[in-house]
Amino acid sequence: MTRGEGERQRRILYAAAFLRALAIGLMAVLIGLYAARLGLSAVQIGVILSCALWGAALAALVTLLVGPRLSERALLVSLASLPILGCGFFLATDAFALLAFAAFIGMFNVNGRDRGAIPIVEQAIFPATTTAEGRTRVFAWYNVMLDSGYALGGLLAALPTLLEASLRMATLDAMRASLGLFCALYAATALLYARLPRRTAAVPVGLAQLSDGSRPIVKKISWLFFLDAFGGGFVGSALLAYFFAQRFDVGAAQVALLFAAGRVLSAFSHLAAAWLAKRIGLVNTMIYTHVPSCLLLFTIVAADDYALAAFFFLVREALNEMDVPTRQSYVMAVVKPEERLAAAGITSLVRCAGWALAPMLAGVMMQAGGLGLPLVFAGFTKLAYDVLLWREFRRVKPPEELVDAGDYARSWDEGAAHFRESISKVQWQTTLDSARTPLGVMIARKIRSAAYAHTHPGAPKGEYVVIEFDTRFANRPRAIETVTPMRFDDPQVDQSWFVPHQTAVNIVKSQIDSALVANTPAVRGVFADGKTTLRKGLSSFDPFASVTYTGIDITPDGVIVRGEIGSLPRRPPVVNIAETEHSSAFTAFESWIPAGGIDRFVWSWVEYPRLNVWDGVEKSFTDEHRFIFPKPAAAAQLSQICLRIEG
Repeated sequence: MTRGEGERQRRILYAAAFLRALAIGLMAVLIGLYAARLGLSAVQIGVILSCALWGAALAALVTLLVGPRLSERALLVSLASLPILGCGFFLATDAFALLAFAAFIGMFNVNGRDRGAIPIVEQAIFPATTTAEGRTRVFAWYNVMLDSGYALGGLLAALPTLLEASLRMATLDAMRASLGLFCALYAATALLYARLPRRTAAVPVGLAQLSDGSRPIVKKISWLFFLDAFGGGFVGSALLAYFFAQRFDVGAAQVALLFAAGRVLSAFSHLAAAWLAKRIGLVNTMIYTHVPSCLLLFTIVAADDYALAAFFFLVREALNEMDVPTRQSYVMAVVKPEERLAAAGITSLVRCAGWALAPMLAGVMMQAGGLGLPLVFAGFTKLAYDVLLWREFRRVKPPEELVDAGDYARSWDEGAAHFRESISKVQWQTTLDSARTPLGVMIARKIRSAAYAHTHPGAPKGEYVVIEFDTRFANRPRAIETVTPMRFDDPQVDQSWFVPHQTAVNIVKSQIDSALVANTPAVRGVFADGKTTLRKGLSSFDPFASVTYTGIDITPDGVIVRGEIGSLPRRPPVVNIAETEHSSAFTAFESWIPAGGIDRFVWSWVEYPRLNVWDGVEKSFTDEHRFIFPKPAAAAQLSQICLRIEG
């Protein structure tokens, strides 16, 4: 997949996620109100909401089991079409049984967040659209789109009131019109999914086909995610809202504003998580932000006034969601590309089960032990999850973190066949150890540039991305790293990109460059005379010329000093040729292009046969570096020549 194709697919998925989140936020508020307007009892409304959740859970299970047989595009279009069908049935009847069936078919996410099948497929697609370095940031923006859509969708739930006031519509008709918007949003989502290619990533495998390396990872992390979701079910939005209202006697408006502010902080925290993960790693980001958010649950319970409790709540919201994009990115990174759908599916299912079990127990705890008991239980449960996650996965690094973590042997094992043939494991470990150890710990890294290529020195033809990073190490605050991944479709390799042998060469060059930088005065002394001579020569043509050195390249052929020559802009080329002292050649030493460079010299002349001054033959010679042009032997008496410089 090219960079442009990846960006196009991400834009489609981002837009679809936002539209879908708008619809979910709208339906989460209106479905209960609409059912009540139809005259249904509280018990019947509860059954309808349960049917919707069971429909979403069944869709996730079917996606996990059947998904590998279908293309991602077909899955997404089908899953986006079912809510339209379900909402159509929902609006066409007022019979309780049909309403429950419609909710089941429509898979309405009545808790205000998408816990269904579509996020499973989207999470499996995203990693193929970007590089390993950009994966977490892609998931961060994905969650920003979702959170923004949920919040705005909740505001759209005020549409029936506006329609009643402006168009004098009946309440039920206004609600039906608003739910019609739900159908329109999902229809637009389905159209966007239809623009995706049929197959966007590696052909997925089922849960039973997970590799021996991935199966224990998925099993352990699924149990841990169940524990985390079970704890999270005790502090859902509804239960927290009830806690604030009962404990501090605040109204619905105050609670709504508090939760709206928390949602904004959560949205921004996704981007902060991507930034932090680049510096300390995915697992560390998940744990180091999740532990404080758990401890803040205890402070909310201990607070004796609403303002202090609200403050602790907002601080927690700024941290609580930072593990979401990092968690998604981590799961997609530690399994093979073809296993991503299965991994996303099973981890989503177990989280849904954890969320579903907790609320009933939370109600019993509140009644038996006080309002704060579920929050305290949730805090201890989620802290247990953090401890177990750190114990089990602190050494299981995603591919992009292996080198920074010092796991050079595994980085070689994760490479493709061509890479392993190019350099032995021992050579790779020795090279990286000698190159990275003097630099110290990696503190920060950001992409400087990226360019696509189809060839690379020392590697076969293929799809390459030459990526440069500005990196800050503990012992070297300014460094440039060059990594050249290649697209490599090898079913036996965990990752679809590998780093060719040239990267090891670049590391060695970096070490030489480090030595030169460490001895800057000596280096300057070596090149000072040449720089002065060059500046003096240039000043004879342009008194304002300047010379600046920008870098030094070490190559097998020698040392290349790179720099820039500055001059007044938009000056005409200077063409000046002279005959040598013995008239054996012409020179062009004083020919140059101000503020530019000469690409080639084109020498042309006319040769005449002896005793015939009329039948001359035009000839020319072109060269890239020919400042001196010897006279042709056949034109020994040649006294005139023309020079054209191009550049």
